[in-house]
Amino acid sequence: MNRTSLLYATTIFFFLTSIYLVFDSNNNSCPSSSHITASTTSPPPSSLSPSSSCWHVNNLPIRGNASRFLTGCILFKNEGRYLKEWLVYHLLGGFDHMYMYDDGSTDDPIPILQPFIDRGYVTYIEWGGRTPGRLQTEQIRHCRGHFNSSTEWLSIFDLDEFFVPYFERSHPDETGFISRMLYDHYSDAAGVEVHRAQFDCSGHSKPIPAGQLLMQSFLSRSISSDTQGKLFFRPLYLNRFSGHTAHAKDNYMIVDARGGDVNRNRTYVEFPLRINHYITRSYDECVAKRNQTAYPNGWRSRASFDDFCDSMMKGKPAYKPRNHFIDDYLSLHYSAMVKRCMMEIK
Repeated sequence: MNRTSLLYATTIFFFLTSIYLVFDSNNNSCPSSSHITASTTSPPPSSLSPSSSCWHVNNLPIRGNASRFLTGCILFKNEGRYLKEWLVYHLLGGFDHMYMYDDGSTDDPIPILQPFIDRGYVTYIEWGGRTPGRLQTEQIRHCRGHFNSSTEWLSIFDLDEFFVPYFERSHPDETGFISRMLYDHYSDAAGVEVHRAQFDCSGHSKPIPAGQLLMQSFLSRSISSDTQGKLFFRPLYLNRFSGHTAHAKDNYMIVDARGGDVNRNRTYVEFPLRINHYITRSYDECVAKRNQTAYPNGWRSRASFDDFCDSMMKGKPAYKPRNHFIDDYLSLHYSAMVKRCMMEIK
């Protein structure tokens, strides 16, 4: 199948999946979507309703003694170029709070984070100076030990990963599109394994200019994607967890995005929820990852990273068209709102 045919097939797929979501939301056994539509009467002052402010507040029912519906624990370093876009997107999507673990950034992330800290959406944690091979293990242990009882749903993921639902919003500025999907579709699960669509350099040899959105700039991705994803999970129903795996308590189940038991059948699933994994960003940024030391025994140190970057950059001899790269526009459904809010939040 040539590139044009693949793009045509993908467009048809997106159209059909949007129809499925509308049908499914009215016929599944999960709580009715009418319980979580955007409020039209007197929302809280900091809540984002269409065409108002850029601070979303979840009003979803919360089980147990948790005070938040959805929280993230994030390890990062020198991500200033993309930090605000990533934060704005996920907070608009329904994350109530982000615990940001800074592994010794030298690009001063505090000015970017401060508006979110002041509003109570971000907790900044200095996390540098630790043993590279234990960095993330210790972060996960700290996150679980300090924050898992305060939230119904938790996720541990990275700043090059965007959770993106196939979701038809009733208004271009409607928010809570991630938390609402968890509430609607996975109310009985202990966790949801979300798989990653791997995006390539999209022809960018240099980092994109300041002010230009990542989600608008990187649109080329492989259709043969990663079956090892990241998790949304309920700490209350788990025995243990990491960024990639979790073990549920008896009578509870970890499911894939379609609701299937991941312990019985692990195949790539990207509907109705996936991760856009901008693993390379630009070619120069991809090559620069060789110098990262956070994971000395990880896949980057075991592979020839130059060859990997060449395989993800069109025009390089090692570029691999057999990966079936296609243009993917799903993230553009959210880009206008993200850009507006990035300009408003100072």
